[in-house]
Amino acid sequence: MLDLNQFRQDVKVLIRALSIEADEAEPERQVEIGMFLWNMIDAANTSLDTIKDRYLRPYAMEQANGEPGPQVIYGLSDTECIINIPEPSYRLKKDVDMDHIRDLLGDRFSEFFQESSNVQPRRETGNLVARMNDGEARQALLDALEEHSGTPRVMFKTS
Repeated sequence: MLDLNQFRQDVKVLIRALSIEADEAEPERQVEIGMFLWNMIDAANTSLDTIKDRYLRPYAMEQANGEPGPQVIYGLSDTECIINIPEPSYRLKKDVDMDHIRDLLGDRFSEFFQESSNVQPRRETGNLVARMNDGEARQALLDALEEHSGTPRVMFKTS
């Protein structure tokens, strides 16, 4: 059996060394270090997903007899895993004739379903506002909107 405490320390030392080297490296070396770390994370996530899907979730469901709520699995070396089994929820299937269901349920429709309205700016809103002539409406939109720039995504791949 692997000595996980020693392995954890070795990984910490490795990551610390790579971070120090990356701080002073040229971008090409930083890409190489980043790719190495990306592969480590990807392999770890794959292994973790397998452990969660094949073992921990089924074990927790069995222990809980399918009932919702937290299940704690205690591990070695003072470790634990908490698996929160959610309450069942329902989604509408695609292509449901909601008008027909609304007609069938009548006044009781709101007991079963909640309706919501979601308003969000379209992609082209910034350009449209910039070209507007109506000063009052343009200003109201400028006051109501804020520009949000997403975080640039970083991806590694091997050739």
